[in-house]
Amino acid sequence: MRKRLGRPWLWLALLVVLIVFPFLEPPIFYMRLVSTILLFIVLAQSWNIIGGYTGYISFGHVTFFGIGAYVAALLFRAAGWPPYAAAVPAGLAAALFALIVGFPTLRLRGPYFAIATLALSLVVEVALANLPFTGSGEGIVVRGGMPFTRMALEQAFYVCYLALAALTVGAVVWMERSKFGYGLRAIRDDQDAALSVGVSGIRLKLVAFALSSFFAGMAGSIYAHRAAYVSAPDVFTLDISIKSLVYAVVGGSSTVAGPVIGSVLMELLDIGLTTSVLGQIRIDHIVFGVLLGIVVLAAPRGIMGLTSR
Repeated sequence: MRKRLGRPWLWLALLVVLIVFPFLEPPIFYMRLVSTILLFIVLAQSWNIIGGYTGYISFGHVTFFGIGAYVAALLFRAAGWPPYAAAVPAGLAAALFALIVGFPTLRLRGPYFAIATLALSLVVEVALANLPFTGSGEGIVVRGGMPFTRMALEQAFYVCYLALAALTVGAVVWMERSKFGYGLRAIRDDQDAALSVGVSGIRLKLVAFALSSFFAGMAGSIYAHRAAYVSAPDVFTLDISIKSLVYAVVGGSSTVAGPVIGSVLMELLDIGLTTSVLGQIRIDHIVFGVLLGIVVLAAPRGIMGLTSR
């Protein structure tokens, strides 16, 4: 267990640094950069629950992120709910939707599940883009719920993302030590053998899918307030699903530290590429595809696998 989690004092030191960082009032660019990295730690780690530990590769993780964003936007429009209040309802809505769609889709395996989740994200995007109460094509403006100065506003969103990232990582740490986590790994390694010894496959997979979606929905709710505007093309972008998968796999899925390391390194690389002259031809997508192919072929356990080797 210690090898899987790393040294606890390093995690504690990192948490202390991250807590202190925003109150030093660094340039807003750097605070937003770290906030974005924390967002993708949540998304990669939540994808890791279903993709890494359960072995069900999802290309539709953005579905639950988008649902969380819309729930937060609707709550703000109806009652002025701030992001920290809307996060839990948004996560619960995403988890409930995951339970509904997970019952039929989790019976699929391999590429069939991946295709089903990708198709699901497209269907939900089209539906939310055309429903009258979601603003149809106009979207929903989410602005004015937190009347702070610009620096205080960035600090507030930073704290929200940091708290959510810590909660998500903590949930995966708990999974590492629980019977629930052992059951998921048994399903991933050999589902038929796991079922033959009494592992409740569909129940564990549904819980994992709902837990994964819960954190993605909470991330979407905070993003909605930070972006100040929610529309289907913005929150259902395929980039969210691709980055969630790639960051977790490159760092090392089915580990606690892997998605964290992958999110930090790959998001910095992505920002460097998109802000360069090569960003005009979306070179980041090409690099991500090449890196994913290299990792799958040469280092299937990601960076964490190479370090343990």
